[in-house]
Amino acid sequence: MLLSSIGLMSAQEETKKDYSALFPQKGNLSFGVDMAQIVRFIGSETYGRINGTGSENAIHNFQSDFFLKYFLTDKVALRVRLDVDIQSNTVRRFVRDDYQYSIDPLSDIETVDAAKYNVGSFEIGIGGEWRKSFWRASAYFGGELFVGYGYDNTSYVYGNDIGTANFYPSTTNFGGNISYNNVSIDRVLSSKSNSVSYGATAFMGMDFFICKNISIGVEFDLSGRATHNGEQKRVHEEWKYEEVYTEEKRDIPTSDNFLLNARPAGFLNLMFYF
Repeated sequence: MLLSSIGLMSAQEETKKDYSALFPQKGNLSFGVDMAQIVRFIGSETYGRINGTGSENAIHNFQSDFFLKYFLTDKVALRVRLDVDIQSNTVRRFVRDDYQYSIDPLSDIETVDAAKYNVGSFEIGIGGEWRKSFWRASAYFGGELFVGYGYDNTSYVYGNDIGTANFYPSTTNFGGNISYNNVSIDRVLSSKSNSVSYGATAFMGMDFFICKNISIGVEFDLSGRATHNGEQKRVHEEWKYEEVYTEEKRDIPTSDNFLLNARPAGFLNLMFYF
């Protein structure tokens, strides 16, 4: 009974305790980052190093949201959000060395073809949020306007060259990078495209204050996004006009789309207040 009474009194005191000093006030700045994505990035890089995946396929992905907030009042803040998403993937494949094969048809010497994919996007959003605090938590909602830029670049390196003695060199098909005509193979050396997006987002979230200047929280978004995709251009090589001929071609025309999307913007937002 005595322990129960003490526990009940402690719980009541905890409930009555004033935590208002923990929350940001007018004039404060706040900076934060989605730590879930940072941890995932560190984990994938560590896994790749331990398991040696960099020898054949090197994959490097980084994605996170960064937040900067300025409190106009104790309950209203202006905010800037920066989303960074960068992916780099190099795929290597062994292929027969045609020169060595021409010398010795029984040769098992191989060379390497490689495809390097670089895909990324940057997005910046500017808006405002309104907050309501209770206990150690601070709930908020708001809206923002955003604009973004994305790119998709691929380059290929081939172990066997096109030449007078080899119009159809052994080449890895990475998916759409080779075709054939009546004269020679047609290989893609590089491709590139980009996109521009813009839209508006409504969001809601909650921060839990560990101490006066640090909180962890989660946020959910509902956004409408319009995207303009630019032309995709590819540089091809083939045997033409008695030489290795390279040419840039327009492969895919521009396109536009609209997407309404609901998603978590931050699974583990770590915020610092100044």
